[in-house]
Amino acid sequence: MDDEVIEGLLFLKPNGIPLDNLQDRNIQEIIDRLNEKYKDTVLWITVKNNHLIMEIKPNYVDRIAKYYENRELSDKQLKIIGAIKVHGKIPRSEATRKLSKEEFLELMNREFIRVEKIGRREFLVLGPGYDQYFRDRNAKN
Repeated sequence: MDDEVIEGLLFLKPNGIPLDNLQDRNIQEIIDRLNEKYKDTVLWITVKNNHLIMEIKPNYVDRIAKYYENRELSDKQLKIIGAIKVHGKIPRSEATRKLSKEEFLELMNREFIRVEKIGRREFLVLGPGYDQYFRDRNAKN
């Protein structure tokens, strides 16, 4: 496995690559070469829990964390998203009756849903955050 393949796998696998899969390679040399490549970026390669991983450099974590939401969606939020997926759109009033203001705003802010006005009525449709979230979650499984 060459460095480019390892780099691609590290990017795609949040849990990293088990060191056992790299038995025939000098791990420290891989780390050194890839970290040289990433020296002017926020990323670095390291070993954690017996896995080679790509992560954010510690001095950038606080600055990036405020933009990253890692909270799982509530059952009510998932039901609303599911209804939109099945029906294509649902009235905004249906979601605002079933979700708290915070839950609704979270779906909007994370771009899981967006508002589409049709005549005088507002409907909710899926936004780009939906595709990104579920594509990433499916890649982990």
